[in-house]
Amino acid sequence: MKIDLPTYPARPVSGGPLEKEQKSYGDWAYEPKYNGWRTVVHGPSGTMWNRHGKALSIQSDFQDALKRLKELSAKTGIDFWDCEGLERRHNMMRGTLIVLDYLPLHEVGATYLERKEWLIHELDCVSAKLVVSGKGIVITCAFADQKNSLSFWDELKEQNKKLGTDFYEGVVKKRMDSVYPLQLLNPSQEFPFWIKHRFL
Repeated sequence: MKIDLPTYPARPVSGGPLEKEQKSYGDWAYEPKYNGWRTVVHGPSGTMWNRHGKALSIQSDFQDALKRLKELSAKTGIDFWDCEGLERRHNMMRGTLIVLDYLPLHEVGATYLERKEWLIHELDCVSAKLVVSGKGIVITCAFADQKNSLSFWDELKEQNKKLGTDFYEGVVKKRMDSVYPLQLLNPSQEFPFWIKHRFL
């Protein structure tokens, strides 16, 4: 059975180093940016697409994680998940899917904050410090507000030093009242209410 991709993964705007960010209107959350492969996953079938909407060539490396995500879809009724796949770029947590978000196909007006609160309430979450082993899925509920963004940024850089690898690439700043952008026009189209800040 062929499953169609409902949308490309939301693509953040590049914002440069966090220390030089411009003040933004509204309330924002800051999430870790992981060093992996961005993917949309259809939980029930285990189908994975990359950020360009193509079948992910390393899907077979995530079989254990996909089994757990199928169970999660059955439990929650959520079919499509926005994930980061950890494989080959470093040795940390290979074969793991980090669930960043879900695609609110039946509640398109759900805000980032509402979706994040749902993940925190409904699922077993972990903090930013993902120093664990084995394969599977991780629901990340780690984020900081604007007041604590720089200390969060420094904490993630310090974690990279301790790990001896670039596990984190920086942070993604997301406006709390932003809805998930559902579009199939162009995989390179940037979403202005999500901004990525990379370490130098």
